[in-house]
Amino acid sequence: LYQEGDERLQDGKTIANRIKCSNGHTVTVFPGAENALMPVGLQRHPTPKKGQSLSSLYGDTSADTIKRFQEAGAAVIVNHAEQNDLEYMKSHNIHGMEIFNLHAILDPRIRKKYLNLPQGAAVEAFFSYLNLDDRKLLPHPDLVFLAFHEPQKVVIEKWNSLLSQKMIYGYGGTDAHENVIKTLLSDGDRPDSYRRMMRWFSNHLYVKEKTLKAYREALFSGRSTVVFEALGTPDTFDFYGETTDGKRVEMGATTSATLKFIKVEAKHPYRNGEEKVDSDIRLIHITMDGAKEVKRGINTVTLDNPASGVYRAEVWITPKHLKHIITPKTSSYIKSYPWIYSNPIQIK
Repeated sequence: LYQEGDERLQDGKTIANRIKCSNGHTVTVFPGAENALMPVGLQRHPTPKKGQSLSSLYGDTSADTIKRFQEAGAAVIVNHAEQNDLEYMKSHNIHGMEIFNLHAILDPRIRKKYLNLPQGAAVEAFFSYLNLDDRKLLPHPDLVFLAFHEPQKVVIEKWNSLLSQKMIYGYGGTDAHENVIKTLLSDGDRPDSYRRMMRWFSNHLYVKEKTLKAYREALFSGRSTVVFEALGTPDTFDFYGETTDGKRVEMGATTSATLKFIKVEAKHPYRNGEEKVDSDIRLIHITMDGAKEVKRGINTVTLDNPASGVYRAEVWITPKHLKHIITPKTSSYIKSYPWIYSNPIQIK
């Protein structure tokens, strides 16, 4: 996607592009693909085996193909995990999986068949925003996300099952194609625009510096969270452990050390006048016996002397800060939603 004014980022050869926006903001674009699998951060095309085309390689899911993606520098992620076989993910060397996919929660066929959700509920949420008579009764159309945002429980259960046996990292996938509805909404943008859908949520990488090396290291180490930014962008989030000798264990890590505690902090940055938005933090412990919530609290949670197993955090909020722009027709938007999914910490 290089254009004049951009910066090619190189490690012997171009492997990324830093796009420079007119307001000074920059966006770093790494190559990746969404086909049968989702290799992220490719540094070159994978090498097909003899007699195989590059196209068929990208469409393959075998262990050999996964290895070829990894040799090309990619973290291999399972896209549309709601449709992927659990045993396949257990038996293959997968880096991560989508724990939320926007296409899946919108598509009536996928909702019903794979997520066990009412078939048309998400699409129907858009109908009012398309109706000229209803527009004045509705808030900004970006907030339509709150009409259908909920956990994809089928996928979360798969993730928990996988984490009971191996470390696998969770990501959110927008999967927008801008190919559904052309009609413009009240903000002059189409319902399925890239701008609208890509601002609803994102994956936050935790880095000390804005460099290629730091981005890739955070990606491969699982130091990231899925954040539903339609509910607000967190300015504080931390999930870590501390050993008995005072060393910090970061999100995404596996340790055999004895931990003194695991701590989660998440404060929502917005208020509704004097009414603050509290974070409902849930710490999940996963073992071969299953997943269970072991600690829950407001804004900060600490679990002392954690047992072995895998821990991950969920942060939920009720978006009280949006009350002043929510209309009577959309009063149901003020309820509890998942706001942040952390990646796990494993204690062996």
